[in-house]
Amino acid sequence: MRSQPPFLKTLSAVAGAKPKILAWSPTQGEYQNIVVALAFLALEDNCGEWSFLGWETIDQGRWNPKTAVLSFTTASNLDFEVVLSKVGDLPAAFQERVNASIVFTRQFDLFEGSATISKRRSLAAGDDAGHWRIVTKGVSPDHPDIQAQYKRLRREYD
Repeated sequence: MRSQPPFLKTLSAVAGAKPKILAWSPTQGEYQNIVVALAFLALEDNCGEWSFLGWETIDQGRWNPKTAVLSFTTASNLDFEVVLSKVGDLPAAFQERVNASIVFTRQFDLFEGSATISKRRSLAAGDDAGHWRIVTKGVSPDHPDIQAQYKRLRREYD
């Protein structure tokens, strides 16, 4: 049986309930711990304060096994870079949770660039709302062709 993390009582109090932890690691640098929980990602900073991110808010993640750095970007363009002290299965659990939040993804190539339209879902119990996102490269998300695809997909999936 895995031992409980030393911060479990504090994390549970801040989260409002004991979370189902899939993986965790002490970290180096700006944060002291990272936690992959069933419903959220949690980061404890060096002052003992916890931050929580819903899996549906994480847009891009990268794992570098040589440096043990997990980096990711959120939908609100916040960049995170976390150096894991004990890797274990945390990178795989992170990827699995992000993937579990994806309802679907559609890629569209245009002459001017490309767009990805996705619908994500929160993994928190009781949150059935979908979160729509348009990510573009080289073209505005307001491009008429992208907006037409977005409206069509919303009609089909909402």
